[in-house]
This record gives sequence, C-alpha cells and structure tokens, in this order.
Amino acid sequence: MVRIKNTKNILIKNVFDASIGALCWWFFGYGVAFGESNVTADATNSGGIIGTTEYFLAGDSQRDNTMKSMWFFQWAFAATAATIVSGAVAERVR
Repeated sequence: MVRIKNTKNILIKNVFDASIGALCWWFFGYGVAFGESNVTADATNSGGIIGTTEYFLAGDSQRDNTMKSMWFFQWAFAATAATIVSGAVAERVR
C-alpha cells in the first residue's frame, strides 16, 4: 500500500518491470531455463546445466502452442517476483 500521491509512480514501475521482464525472459531466460543442453552425459560429464536451445522461442512448429503457453506461465512468475520486490520497497528507498 502506498499513499495516493505515489500510486502513479508505483504503477509505472510495475508496468516497466513486467515489460522489461518479458523481453529479458524472451531473449534469455526461457532458453536458459528450459532449453536442451548440447552436452552429452557420460562418466566424466554429468550433462549441461544451462540450456543452449529455444532462445527467442525458436522451436518445433508442432510444439509452438505448448511452448508459448509455458513461456507465458513462467513469465507470470518472473514478473510477479519483480513486482513484489518493487512493492516491498515502495516509499522506503529514495
């Protein structure tokens, strides 16, 4: 909760958080989190940690709707986390 005079400022910050978060999630985040790694698992290497595919939502056309809905669902969590932090520090920092 914020005072009426700060409402517009907080709303604009939340919109920017969600917009910039969506772009970053599209550029980088989804591929890192859900992309497949090119590293093969063997006795000396346990596989990759960071995905190397599916950046910019590039993938199979048959999986497009599933991938886009998964992207949107996970973006909602990322945007919520960003706006919670923004609201937590509202009127507390300068």
